[in-house]
Amino acid sequence: MATLIQIQGKYRVMKFPEAASQSFKAFQDICTITTSGTVNQTISAGSDLASTGIERGIVIPMEDASGTTNNLIECIVFDDDTRILLPVEHGTDSSAVTAASQRGATFCLTNSSATPAGWAVAIDNTTNPVCRVEDIDLSDAVGTQYGKLKISLLDSCRYPIK
Repeated sequence: MATLIQIQGKYRVMKFPEAASQSFKAFQDICTITTSGTVNQTISAGSDLASTGIERGIVIPMEDASGTTNNLIECIVFDDDTRILLPVEHGTDSSAVTAASQRGATFCLTNSSATPAGWAVAIDNTTNPVCRVEDIDLSDAVGTQYGKLKISLLDSCRYPIK
């Protein structure tokens, strides 16, 4: 089972139609909204989500995929104040640690195939980033392997709220 994504701060809830052939899980997956406005689990396990792979914005589904195309799915839409806690991940396990220098840095996200599986901050991938590190989680000290970072989405990666 993947780790549940912890959400902090203000956010919006909006419904979007489900894209065809989806298998996302509530509060476990990070999805994108396609140009046609559907919720889509675009990144498979073991791959990174970069800003170039985002069509209209990133959301977190609040319901499991139904398997029915166009079924409305409630999703968390990031606001200026929305933060999520995700563990760090690095291609070299011993380098997957929190660091004070990560505050303010921008990174990609990864759909980790490591144990436990789930979303993480790819601290070894800064090409076309999607998130900014706001802080290290209070429960983790600097230097904690697989410690959690409190992140926000870059403006260009948030679904535009009108």
